[in-house]
Amino acid sequence: MNIPIIASGGAGKKEDFLELFLHKGIDAGLAAGIFHQKLLGIRELKKYLNANAWRCGCKKHKNTLHFYLEYDKIHNIPIRGGRTVMELKFDEKGLIPAIVQDHYTKQVLTLAYMNAETLALTIAEGRTVFWSRSRQEIWRKGETSGNVQRVVSITADCDADARGVEVVKDGPACHTGAESCFFNEIYVSPELKQFSWQGLYNLIKGRKDTPTEGSYTTYLFEKGKEKILKKVGEECTEVIIAGEKEDKAETVYEISDLAYHVLVLMVSAGITVEDVTRELEKRHVIDHKVKQERMQ
Repeated sequence: MNIPIIASGGAGKKEDFLELFLHKGIDAGLAAGIFHQKLLGIRELKKYLNANAWRCGCKKHKNTLHFYLEYDKIHNIPIRGGRTVMELKFDEKGLIPAIVQDHYTKQVLTLAYMNAETLALTIAEGRTVFWSRSRQEIWRKGETSGNVQRVVSITADCDADARGVEVVKDGPACHTGAESCFFNEIYVSPELKQFSWQGLYNLIKGRKDTPTEGSYTTYLFEKGKEKILKKVGEECTEVIIAGEKEDKAETVYEISDLAYHVLVLMVSAGITVEDVTRELEKRHVIDHKVKQERMQ
């Protein structure tokens, strides 16, 4: 015997409708109050569901919306490389690890877990939605703290049993308030040096916020904008001279000097590495006429 299950009542926002149909076994939904009270429009709901890649069939009767969603379509979301959600390898508990990484700094932020349902919600909502193993419930990152993580991309590893999630975060990733959950150092190579543009930027900003005696960086900030701009100009000239000589080693050295002084200027002007990255991302879309003109 095949008896359809219809879920009725309790919807307070459009996301509730989408979440409803992520539960396997639900054949249809019934809602009325949310429309009677004009908390949500039927047209708005249909647009939202369709925009999130789900096939939604809707029938309107006065102020009541009878709708259905094909659950199987949700679990066959196409993923680059030809895989679908259900082709990913979930463990015996139906979970798959998600390694969350900052889109701009590439810093690893946290390791969390998703199931097929929360993965589909993540794709639908454009923000990280995990499965809490301790609370045994859906966990929308930032729902209470406000530290939402907006998803840039999701990739699967070669074995399809783990995923990388690049995000733009609105605040610290760790519940301790740290930017990343990975802050307890176990080993640091004495030979291989760690470097990142964000790390250098933070170091320079530290010299501005907390002046250090004998520091060249602190000296530049004390002398002010005119001195900083002069140094940027001088380093630009040095790069040109080195480039004209076609001396690779010298050119690399001078470009490094220029990059450092540009970062000092950025700190002085309140410009972040993320600001520059965002601008470069805008220019990366070269198939748009305006962008082509700007890239030339």
